[in-house]
Amino acid sequence: MARRRTVLAPVLLFAVSLASATWAQPNRPIYPVYEGYVLNEDGTAVLVFGYYSHNSVAVEIPAGEANGFDPGPADRGQPTVFEPGRQRNVCLIVLPEDHEGNLAWTLIWAGQEQTTSERGGIDPLYLIENISMAYHRAQQIDTATTERGVCVEPPPSPTGSER
Repeated sequence: MARRRTVLAPVLLFAVSLASATWAQPNRPIYPVYEGYVLNEDGTAVLVFGYYSHNSVAVEIPAGEANGFDPGPADRGQPTVFEPGRQRNVCLIVLPEDHEGNLAWTLIWAGQEQTTSERGGIDPLYLIENISMAYHRAQQIDTATTERGVCVEPPPSPTGSER
């Protein structure tokens, strides 16, 4: 019996370490998320994006073909480092007044292409209510001076919560 434990212990330890090493590899999908939009009193709209990374470590995806927006320029100042888990309100975009249609964010990682929903624009189904943190953070953006069509760093959360 003791001999069997001596043989099984290293095999079990190897299996656990192999599983841990596989889990730590950044080879899982990252899903960009269109959170919705906020209409402002000045007639502008702020689109809010986040993401969900299934990786257990941070992943870097440079802006461009594998991390870009469509239509228009792929590089809109979006995040290029993706932390593990669900990250909300990481990219707020003030739409130009003449913007028509939808804006989609695509990420390609670990051989998988993921894109936000087709409704990444002004669709009543995605209007963010004023009870959410995304609403309050979007309302803090000075739309009169903020560059249009690029991600702006969201203002700090007053409570420290991103939800």
